[in-house]
Amino acid sequence: MMNKAIFTTFILMCMAALVATAQVTVSGSLTNEQGAAVEFANVVLVNASDSSYVQGTVTGEDGSFTLSDAPATGLLKVTMVGYQPLFHRYTSPQVGTLVMQPDARTLGEVTVTAQRPSYKLTHEGLMTSVQGTVLSQLGTAEDVLGMIPGLTVNSDGEYQVLGKGTPVFYLNGRKVFDIKQITSLSSQEIKDVEVIRNPGAKYDAAITAVVRITTVKRQGDGWGINVWGQYQYGKPRQQLTLPSLSWNYRTGGWDFFGTLYYAYTTSNENNRSYLEQVVRSDQLWRQEMMDYELWTTHTLNNVLGVNYSIDDNNSVGMKYMLQTDPPQNTTLNLDATVYVDDKYYDDLVSRSDQREVFHPYHTINAYYNGKAGKLGIDVNVDWDHSSKRTEVTTTEVSAASTDRVVPTVTCESNNLWAAKAVLSYPRVARHAQRWRRGHHHALQQPVSGGCGLLAVGRHAPARVAPRSVCRVRV
Repeated sequence: MMNKAIFTTFILMCMAALVATAQVTVSGSLTNEQGAAVEFANVVLVNASDSSYVQGTVTGEDGSFTLSDAPATGLLKVTMVGYQPLFHRYTSPQVGTLVMQPDARTLGEVTVTAQRPSYKLTHEGLMTSVQGTVLSQLGTAEDVLGMIPGLTVNSDGEYQVLGKGTPVFYLNGRKVFDIKQITSLSSQEIKDVEVIRNPGAKYDAAITAVVRITTVKRQGDGWGINVWGQYQYGKPRQQLTLPSLSWNYRTGGWDFFGTLYYAYTTSNENNRSYLEQVVRSDQLWRQEMMDYELWTTHTLNNVLGVNYSIDDNNSVGMKYMLQTDPPQNTTLNLDATVYVDDKYYDDLVSRSDQREVFHPYHTINAYYNGKAGKLGIDVNVDWDHSSKRTEVTTTEVSAASTDRVVPTVTCESNNLWAAKAVLSYPRVARHAQRWRRGHHHALQQPVSGGCGLLAVGRHAPARVAPRSVCRVRV
């Protein structure tokens, strides 16, 4: 009887483990208090211990959602502008209907002058309007991006498109290389945000998702100044960003701008590791190590640029970035005790002092974005240059062998230029047909077609054959 009880308990534990690790398809729907479907809400499966992102999706126009390959039990986090965040722990794949409650913080004061954002399915993704809506009164661009359907922030503070990974950002048609260009915006400066989950031929093949942000056309001439700063602390690393300055001056169709940014980062790390290694068949070598690392970095960025709006559809500009970093020092101490067949053999002490000397880092971008009739033209030319000298002095002290000092010097120089031109021309998809709910629909819908031109540069990709994708939505 005892063996039978133990066997039964073992079987039940195995079944429980299988259930816990089984992958299922979780589905449900969202409504508001009046029973109306809540569309384009973010539904994210999060880790119950720290609320970190696991996977997510966006509700459809009928409020329904589906998560494939999800655990049999888990925690869902649902967010939507105008509603309180909703957490729901599910134990069945059929979640049922979840009801969202209005958020008085975003609907109380601001609904007098603002309305909820509207959403539009574009040829490439989902566009969210910001100007004139409750989103424009949230405060910062970061606050706005946190409310965009299909876009979330992971535990490392990086933006993620649900199911697609890290996106590439574009601001007014120009690729963003520094996220601070976006996070420094206020919510009232943003016109709309488009999340593209399936980038077309005009984007690099390695890009899995794109976020395009359009700002409100600035009115009037004169100066604009923005000052900000931040301090981040976390063991073993801390970062201090001293007050940074952004400025711009507008006159006529010209817009002159610049940014001055300084950051200081330091880290102290202690690690203890255990290594056991068989060196010869008749001896067992064991090494116990402890390392200590201290490093600091300084960054000073200066950005200068100019944009010129020829008209509402054509603009040209140039941006120059100069990054000057003071010398950076890193110290690594490694203490190790070596045993042979569990008998003391040697004490090793190693100290590495590294000094990196950076020369000014130059980056230039020139662009033209516009239209010639119906033909869209997007041209970008980039050049950057950087170089540095790395000096490392390693001192090794041994109780059983000769001490030594090993110096090394490495010089590095990088020079890159590239150019890219994309032409796009709208077409009309005729006689597109689709069946839905037993009814027949004949549609005419404009569809984007594009051709990728040969990118000129040191590492230019092969020519991409022109293609167009026709998408029809009923």
